Amino acid sequence: MDRVIALLDTNILIRFLTLDKSEKYKNLYTFFESLERVEMRVELKLIVLFQVKYEKTPYSR
Repeated sequence: MDRVIALLDTNILIRFLTLDKSEKYKNLYTFFESLERVEMRVELKLIVLFQVKYEKTPYSR
């Protein structure tokens, strides 16, 4: 079984989905490109998906 390298965080997914180009997140796109090339593995917890869904809904504000 392959080892999980990292856990994906709600903040990372939201920054990626909102196309955040700030200096703080400049390596974020490199990170997702490495996932596409299967250079690393990550784990995504179900609660993170719920948090992203909640954050992206209009009534969450």
